[in-house]
Amino acid sequence: MSALTNRIFKNVVAAPALALATASAASSPAAVIAQERPVAVQPLAANGNFQATPIAFQTVDARTNSVRGVQAAGAEASRDKIAIIVWGGNRDLQRQAYAAALDLRDQGVPLAFIVGPDLNGYTEDANFQVYARGLPQFEGDGANIGGANVAMVRPEVVRMGRAAYARGFPRELAALDVR
Repeated sequence: MSALTNRIFKNVVAAPALALATASAASSPAAVIAQERPVAVQPLAANGNFQATPIAFQTVDARTNSVRGVQAAGAEASRDKIAIIVWGGNRDLQRQAYAAALDLRDQGVPLAFIVGPDLNGYTEDANFQVYARGLPQFEGDGANIGGANVAMVRPEVVRMGRAAYARGFPRELAALDVR
């Protein structure tokens, strides 16, 4: 397995969160992502009992990795949860995508959140891709949203995440209280 794949599989509940190397990036979305700790959410199961396990929530800053490496890591991470990949974008776009990931986590959806390299060289737009069971869940690159439409990121990523979870993990979705 690659170093990126190994980092994804570390359990952030038991291990310290990833840290960024430079102090200048301390306020970037990736720095916020690296500092976030998963919240032990106990969604209501279909039988009315609370689940005892915390929701998996992993974060990876893979902006320096290759596109193929990030895609392989997203596919590998999505074997037992969804993986949301944010390709490039500015801080506002990345923050909105991260907020969407937190929304999904709070609803009981286990996920990996990966910030990948920029695909087209423009910081004013970002691509969003979601994997489930090792496969991308949307045709093409997923969603491409520009900085002028930053308000669209959160609802679109939540929609994509829910759809990917429903397709990839229908039994697990049935056990959640997702509205």
